[in-house]
Amino acid sequence: MEIIPLIQKVIEHLEINTAQHDIRFNIETKDIMILGDRLKNEQAFSKLLSNAIKYSPDRGRITVRSFI
Repeated sequence: MEIIPLIQKVIEHLEINTAQHDIRFNIETKDIMILGDRLKNEQAFSKLLSNAIKYSPDRGRITVRSFI
């Protein structure tokens, strides 16, 4: 499964719930593939980003970066 579209989906979903944070996704590589259950991976990234939002100061910037 390609991971970049999955992360973009999670970010779009979480951006709806937080107007106080600026979430940036810096893609520095293409076509990252991972093996695993799509739903479990989506849940894991969602939890990571939810925690970043929860523990960031109001109006903070959250940056997700993909690189190899």
